[in-house]
Amino acid sequence: MSRAAKPIAYALIFILIFTILGFRVTHPKSGLRSAAGAADTSIVAYRSSDNLSRGDKVVIRLEKSSISPAIGIVDSIENDSIRVQTGDLLLSVPREAVKGKLIGVFPFIGTIFTILGL
Repeated sequence: MSRAAKPIAYALIFILIFTILGFRVTHPKSGLRSAAGAADTSIVAYRSSDNLSRGDKVVIRLEKSSISPAIGIVDSIENDSIRVQTGDLLLSVPREAVKGKLIGVFPFIGTIFTILGL
């Protein structure tokens, strides 16, 4: 295998394993800010989970596509909805809108996606 093909092969194997284990990556368009900047300048990794508790950081799908997906913190859990703090807003979303628990934030990579309009 050529020297240039090895890193590509390793990356593809890593992505395949990452996907099989249920991890997902997305580019949030709104939500919590960090010391590294706004949510729309980042890429986040998350994993689907039905086991949520107060204080969990989550990725949620919102009705307004210009600000969805968003990053937030679970404020409270009710029978069929979840209240999520997304920066300045406290939203009540259906359980189905929660894509999963946040695992990691990769700052600055999302700027490329924002420039491209993705």
